[in-house]
Amino acid sequence: MDDADRAKIIEQREREAAIEAALSKVMQAPQHDRHGRRICLDCGDPIPMERLYAWPHAVRCVTCKLSWEQRQGRNR
Repeated sequence: MDDADRAKIIEQREREAAIEAALSKVMQAPQHDRHGRRICLDCGDPIPMERLYAWPHAVRCVTCKLSWEQRQGRNR
């Protein structure tokens, strides 16, 4: 095995680690406070029940979701 082969292996491992880290952020499980209420990923406040009725898989409150969407739009 030469240096080029070793470099390819290292590059592949780093790529797989980066993909795994990105996926874990995206697929983060909802967090709950000590009362069992789902909390926002960004601000840490409880997500209102109205929001969860409308979007049961929500991980952000409405305010943080709008802010997140604006940031995503700027990154494109």
